[in-house]
Amino acid sequence: MGEPLRGALRGVYFGALGGERPVDGFRVMVAVTMTAAGAAFFLAWMVYGRLPAGPARTLTAGQVGTVSSRFGARVGGGTGVTCTRPRMPGGGGVFAAALPLQTLPARRDDHYNLDAGGVTWRTAFEEPAAGVLLEGPAGPAWNEGVAAPSVEVQELPEQWVSRDGDTLVVAAWPHSDGAGHPGSAEYARARTAVHRDGVLVAEADAAAGVFEVPPEPGGKGWVSLRATAEGLEQATLRAYPFAP
Repeated sequence: MGEPLRGALRGVYFGALGGERPVDGFRVMVAVTMTAAGAAFFLAWMVYGRLPAGPARTLTAGQVGTVSSRFGARVGGGTGVTCTRPRMPGGGGVFAAALPLQTLPARRDDHYNLDAGGVTWRTAFEEPAAGVLLEGPAGPAWNEGVAAPSVEVQELPEQWVSRDGDTLVVAAWPHSDGAGHPGSAEYARARTAVHRDGVLVAEADAAAGVFEVPPEPGGKGWVSLRATAEGLEQATLRAYPFAP
């Protein structure tokens, strides 16, 4: 079974006031985020058919998986922050606690319980000094490599380029990191253009846009639409290396 985890988990209590009650069709996620020097704990459990009161868990080292995470820097000497939020099976989640990082680049051991019952975790990383914001599934490498566009699995219907009737949404994140986490950053210049059969029909001085693309007079539909982002410039694309 292994020895129980101690220290960082001691003295944490959560749950409803009063006694536990059965509730048909009810589901609830019990989640907690904690941090210690160089480490963070992301713990969650699903409870079905009852409203829990005073739930208690004893975790051993064998019930916890560890991801050794690296957080790179685009601006030397800057700091970072992460928000890792849990999501229930089938959708639905809660707020996330913001965990500050030491001076970037930084390392942290992230611990997840393995008996989460299908709960998944998604992280947002921010480097304020560079205006960098990245999002994606929890993983070992963040904010490293050359920034480039990414079209990761959709969270929202309009990602990443979509059309709804006469409205075309171009919302690809142009400054994703080497691991493919969709990201954005401050930029000096950008242009998004929409072409129909090679002819420019709409444009915007931004890295994304919402465009109206109604049918042509005479009933001919819009076909072969192409959206491009070009001229995107950012001054701070350097990836600062980790110390050996």
